Amino acid sequence: MDNIKYFENEVRLEKSFDDINRALCSAGRYEYFGLPVNQVPKALDMINNLLHLIKPEKIIEFGTGDGGLSVLLSIYASLKGVQFITYDAGIHNQNVLRHLKDSACFRWALLDKPEVKEEIKHMILQSNRGPVIIFCDALKSVEFDYYSDFCKKGDILLVHDYCAEMGGEKFKDLVQRTGWSAPQEQHYGNLKTACERNGIIPLMHNEFESALWFCGMKTNERKKDIL
Repeated sequence: MDNIKYFENEVRLEKSFDDINRALCSAGRYEYFGLPVNQVPKALDMINNLLHLIKPEKIIEFGTGDGGLSVLLSIYASLKGVQFITYDAGIHNQNVLRHLKDSACFRWALLDKPEVKEEIKHMILQSNRGPVIIFCDALKSVEFDYYSDFCKKGDILLVHDYCAEMGGEKFKDLVQRTGWSAPQEQHYGNLKTACERNGIIPLMHNEFESALWFCGMKTNERKKDIL
């Protein structure tokens, strides 16, 4: 309550909500309703909009991290009757781990193991009633490049810690505005080959980029100079 000041007819915050968000993001994570989420706040709004727009059949997440986003996705999946699974080699937050285990959506796995890759490939290929959304946040562009070949037309792939230009002013500006402290790991050059091979067209690129994500939809039409 140190940031609150009381006046005769109202209560005011000493810090703006933007200032609070920057402070919360300073360790490369954001706390959302008590959940540790490795995202900037805008990412949660963008992902919510994407789910509303796409109405997926399955959601696959690589890189559970602290697990806050995974919990939100598991709640969405439960409410909408969507299959959700998240893969990681471990979660440190025991409360989050307990929830995900209770929801039967967490898989402890090393994502570069051939048997794990085969399991995920099979899961993607079995989806025929609606789109699959894949969040690539572990091996990132490696996952994007490999699994995009097995996705069908209309499936969605996202890559985290992304800005189109590596080390450019746009990423520096995002860091300044959001307080995000994790480094940029991905740029469009990492994704270009898979995008052109599979006709993956950026979806709401500027909006997702400002939330440190790339989001693309597969079209199966080979294209060059997509972005």
